[in-house]
This record gives sequence, structure tokens and C-alpha cells, in this order.
Amino acid sequence: MDERRPSTNQIYFRNNYHNSRNTVNLLIVYKSTGPESDKSWERSYNGEDNLKKAFDGMKTLLINPRLRLEVFLWDNELDAELDEKLMEILKSLNHKMEVVYLDATLNADLLIDLLKAIKPETLEEIELRGKFEPIHIDRLAQLDQWKKPEGAYFWDDIPNFSSCLHHFQHFKNAAVEVESLSMDDILFIKQLFTQNDKLESFKIDVEDKPSESEIVERLGHSELRVNEKEEYFFRLYEIPGSNDQLEVTIMEIGIHFIRKPLNEEDC
Repeated sequence: MDERRPSTNQIYFRNNYHNSRNTVNLLIVYKSTGPESDKSWERSYNGEDNLKKAFDGMKTLLINPRLRLEVFLWDNELDAELDEKLMEILKSLNHKMEVVYLDATLNADLLIDLLKAIKPETLEEIELRGKFEPIHIDRLAQLDQWKKPEGAYFWDDIPNFSSCLHHFQHFKNAAVEVESLSMDDILFIKQLFTQNDKLESFKIDVEDKPSESEIVERLGHSELRVNEKEEYFFRLYEIPGSNDQLEVTIMEIGIHFIRKPLNEEDC
């Protein structure tokens, strides 16, 4: 029996507003074992018959239990029936998929089903798009597939983020888009960096948040700095008990927290 892993390394499925009407793209990347760069195979499908060929081909890959994908991207914004077809394939498998980086655009319930179909110990990062309520984040937080990755990125506004913020505290890197952010949320995130030395960055895109003056007042005043390329302004705060400092950048459209090494000139 051939125990070697298939050469397929990445699968990208796209059906979105950037494609031609009634066209889906399936890109399969083959990992090269030699000096050549990775090879890829890409095809566009039009019409129901050709679409069936695309799903049949993808199913042929996914049913192989030795398949390990560095990237699995599912970007379908136009046809909910395609999401259901994907779920049919996943439910037909007698094993869990091995995926390192998951990038998916799905509604929350189907996204949860997709995560359940992935082997938790292989998943390192998740990048998600779709409509999520705090109750869905609560459900995600119960999964091992949520607890294992080091990075999580949400690119659609999460309402009432305060109620599910605590579910993000174990990640190494997190980025979210939220409808609103309270001062208590900001103080909580700052506190996370003192409690979790694994946490490197927490980036939040949000317009409805406290004023910059209130944030600075509550976080503690510090000198306003500019990065070396003069691209943005930030403030630095000590992280007690560590050799690191916290860089906080306050923007009109968000607030970013990044852990940085403590330099002597900043002491």
C-alpha cells in the first residue's frame, strides 16, 4: 500500500463578486519536492455539469486520509447551495481533514460544521468571514478546533463583542472587526498582555469606541511615538514581569495592541 502523502498542498475554491458571472474557480497547488517552485493547476467552471466535475474532483482529493493541506480556502459569496455541497462531501468522509491554515467564507452554523470536520491538532490559523453573533463564538469556543490554533482573524463585524471577548484570550495573534468596543474591553485586552506572555498581537477594527483622550487617560499617559518610517503614531507601556513592552496604536478606525521587545532607549 502506498503510504506517501499526496502531492496536493493547497486547495482554493472561489465563487465571489470578483469572478465572472456564473463562474467558479478551483485552484489546486502541488508541492514540489525538487528545486522547482510549487506547481499549480487552475480551472474555471461554468454551468451545472462542469460545476459537478469541480466538486467530484475536490471530493476525490478530500477522501484520501493521507491528504494534508497547508491551505484550504473556501470563498463562496454567491450561491448557498455550493456551501451545502461542500458539507455533503465533508459528511461523507470517514476521517477528519488535515488543514494547517483555514480561510473560509460561510455563515456561522456551516462554519462550525466545517471546523468540526478538521483534525484539531493540525490547525494553526483560522481566517473567517461571515455573519457571527456572540452565541456562535460561544459555540466555536467549545471546539478543540478553536482551542488549538495560534491565530484567529474575523473579517466581518461581530456585534456585542464584549460578551465573547474572553474567548480570544488564548490566541497568539488575533484580529477582529467589531461593531463597538468599550473602555472595559480595552482595559481587559491590555491586562491580557500581562497575564499571557504568549500573546503577541490583538488588532481590532472598530469605529464606535471611546475617544482617544479617554483611552489614553485610562490606559495611562505615555510619550507619543512615531515608527521609523513615520507611518503611524503609538504609545508604549511596560509589561510588568517581562522584557517586553506594549505598543498601542489608536486610529480612527481601530486600536492595535502589539508586544515588542523592551529597548534600553525606551526605559
